[in-house]
Amino acid sequence: MRELRKHKRLEFSHTAELIYRDRAYRCSLDNLSMNGALVRLEEDITLPVDQYCLLSIGRDNLQDGLPPVQLCCQTIHRAPSLVGLAFVALNDDIRGELLALLERMTSAPDRLEDDLERIREYLAHYNIAS
Repeated sequence: MRELRKHKRLEFSHTAELIYRDRAYRCSLDNLSMNGALVRLEEDITLPVDQYCLLSIGRDNLQDGLPPVQLCCQTIHRAPSLVGLAFVALNDDIRGELLALLERMTSAPDRLEDDLERIREYLAHYNIAS
C-alpha cells in the first residue's frame, strides 16, 4: 500500500485529553505527526467519524512550565478505544508549538529531522512573505 501521509508519525505514549461536547476524556497518544494523531481513550465513548473535537496535549512531563498545546481536530476513523484525528484550522503559531512539542517528545530526533527541516523552511518562508 502506498504511504499517503505528508509527515511521519512518531510512535510514543504520552497522556492527553480529548474534549468532545464540552467533556474531557483522558487518553494517550499512540502516535503524532504535524497533520494528525492516533489516540487511545481510557473509556469507551461514542465518537462518530466526522466530528470536531479538541486535543489537549499536556507538557507536564517535559518540565517546561508551558500550558498544554490545544489542537482543533476532526475524527477521521474510529475503532474500539482508538480514534484517528486530523488537525484542522492550525495557524502558524500552533504549528510552531506542535513542532516544538514533537522535537521535545521524540526519543529518536533523527527520524524526524527531514520533516522538521521542511517545516522550518515553510515557516521561515511564510514569515518573510507576510
